[in-house]
Amino acid sequence: DLLSFHRGRAYGIEAKFSEAPSVTRSMQTAMADLDLHHLWIVCPGSHSYPVSDRVSVLAVQDIFSLPEQIESALD
Repeated sequence: DLLSFHRGRAYGIEAKFSEAPSVTRSMQTAMADLDLHHLWIVCPGSHSYPVSDRVSVLAVQDIFSLPEQIESALD
């Protein structure tokens, strides 16, 4: 839903209505085609958690931590 660039790397943000979203085939395709460094799936759930090294679920209440997460993804 959103493609962002920071320090030469591409990042994606996908919004989902599900409280426990999963990585879809279209997300995998977008990650490959856009060479995303990391993808965050924003959802209305109450917990944020990593899905893999390059994919995280981000609870909407934690959206303000996204800048910090982008900085840590640079490592």
